[in-house]
Amino acid sequence: MIHIFLNKERIHLENKEKVPHPEKAVWTYVAFSIVWSLGANLHEDTRNMFGEFLRGQIRNHYHEFPDGDVFEYGINPTTHTLEQWTNQIPDFNYDPKINFFDILVPTNDTVKYKYLLKELIYHGYNVLFTGETGVGKSVIVKDFLMTSDERIEPAFVNFSGKTTCKNLQDAFEGSLDPKRKNLLAPKVLNTSMIFFIDDVNMPQLETYFAQPPCELLRQTIDQGGFYDVKKLLFKHVKDTKFIAACAPPGGGRNAVTPRLFRHFNMIWVPDLSSASMKTIFTAILKGNLDLKKGGGISIFAEYIVKASVDIYKTAIKEFLPTPTKCHYTFNLRDLSKVIQGMLMCSNDDIPDKEYLVYLYISETYRVFRDRLIDEKDREKFNIMSHEYLETHLTMDWNLADFQNTIFGDFETNERKYVKLSDSNELIPRLDELLMVYNSDADTQMNLVFFQDCIQHLARIARILRQQRGNAMLVGVGGSGRSSMAKLAASINSMSTFMIEITKSCRQKEWYEDIKKMLRKCGIDEETV
Repeated sequence: MIHIFLNKERIHLENKEKVPHPEKAVWTYVAFSIVWSLGANLHEDTRNMFGEFLRGQIRNHYHEFPDGDVFEYGINPTTHTLEQWTNQIPDFNYDPKINFFDILVPTNDTVKYKYLLKELIYHGYNVLFTGETGVGKSVIVKDFLMTSDERIEPAFVNFSGKTTCKNLQDAFEGSLDPKRKNLLAPKVLNTSMIFFIDDVNMPQLETYFAQPPCELLRQTIDQGGFYDVKKLLFKHVKDTKFIAACAPPGGGRNAVTPRLFRHFNMIWVPDLSSASMKTIFTAILKGNLDLKKGGGISIFAEYIVKASVDIYKTAIKEFLPTPTKCHYTFNLRDLSKVIQGMLMCSNDDIPDKEYLVYLYISETYRVFRDRLIDEKDREKFNIMSHEYLETHLTMDWNLADFQNTIFGDFETNERKYVKLSDSNELIPRLDELLMVYNSDADTQMNLVFFQDCIQHLARIARILRQQRGNAMLVGVGGSGRSSMAKLAASINSMSTFMIEITKSCRQKEWYEDIKKMLRKCGIDEETV
C-alpha cells in the first residue's frame, strides 16, 4: 500500500508549502499502510494487541503517533496527518423512497472501508472483504460501486453451492464486450470492469476437493484470461479487477485455496459495535418518524434502538443453538428486521408514544420471540423484554399488557398496518377472508379461528407483506402450517405453489417444479 500513497502523483515531498514536514508525512503514510496491509485481515480479538505493538515500533521514529485504536485513524489528504474516521462521516438524510435494503447510514466503518476500496481498486488491486454474516460487507461494496465515477463499470455475481464454471464464464462474457474473438474488455473505452463476487467460498467441493468456479477465477487473474472449452481458444480478459466477499468457513461455506486469495488484499470487517448499531438504526427510525406531521414522537427513536440493541445482544448470549434448537441463530439482519417492520406502519397511524411502543414490542416479538420453541424460553424472553422496556422507555406495563400484541393489515380493506383488535372482533373479518379464498381455491378449507390461530396467521401475513419476506414454519404435523400459509398468501393477493418432497423426488422433478413456479411468476405475472 505504500506504493499507492508515496508517489509523485500523490504527494510532492519537496514542496515545503504543501508538505511542511516531509518526514512526518512519510511516517504517516507508512504507518497507515502497515495497519491496512499487515493488520487488515486480523480478527477484532487481536487488533488491539497488534495496535499496541505497532504503536511502540512507530513511536521510535514518529513520536507524534496518536493514542487509541490504530484502525480508527484515517489520513487527512490536505495536512498529510492521521485523523479519526469519525471526522470524515458525511451527514445522513433519510429518503422514504429508497429501498430499505439499499439504505446505507454513514458510520466510521462505512467511511473507512469505502476509502480503502477506492484507493485499492483505483490503483489496480483486487480486494476481498471477509467477516461474519450480516456485518454489511455486500452493502458497503455495492454502495461504493454504484456511487463510483465513470471510470468504473460494475458487474455483480453471486456464488452458491451449485455455481459452475459455465455460470462464471457466462457472467464474464455477458458483462464484457468481445473486442476480438479472443479478447474480452469493458464496453466503454478507458474504463475498468469491476466484478463483485459475493459468497465466493460457497461453491461445493468436487471429487478432488477443488472448487471449479474459484479455480476459473484464479486462472483469470493469474493468466489474464480463461480457455473457452467449446471454441478451444484462450480468451484474454483486459482491464478487469475483482472484489470478493465471504463469511468464514462453516454452514455450507468452504475453505478457499490460498492460490486464489493470494491475489487479493484481504480486509476483515468486524462485527458492528453497539455504538455503530445505535447510530445506524437510530438514523433510519428517527428519519422516518421525523416525517410525521406535527412530529413529537421521533425523540423516542433513540431509546427504542437502545432497547433493541440490548435485546439483540442478550438474545445472542441467552438463546444458543442446540441440536433441538438449531435455528436459534441470530445476527444483525434480525436487528434490522425490527426496524424494517416498524417502517411498515404509516406515521399517520401512530398517534402517541404508547402506540409506538406497542408497534416496537410487536416487531421485536415477531423477529426474536416467534423463533423460540418452548414456553420456558418464551417466558424468559418476555421477562427480559419487560426489563428493557422499563429501563429505556420507562413503560410501567404488566406483561399481560403487551405480550399478545400483534399488528397486521387485514382488519379492514384499507390494508393499513395497524394494531389488531381483540380476537373475537377479528373472527367475522377472517371468515370473510376465508370465503374469498375458498371462492378461488380448488380445495376448500373449513377453519375455526381462535387466538393462537389468528396470531399465527398474522405472523405469516406480516412476513409475506415484507420485501425479502421468507418464512420457515416449524411445528408438528397437523398444526395448521399449510392452511395458515395458504390463507396468508390469499390475504396478500398471492397464489400458492406447493412442492411436495417424497421418496421418489429427484433433482429432475425438483427442477420441473421450479420451472412451473417461475413460469407462473414470469409469464402469467402472478405473485407466488
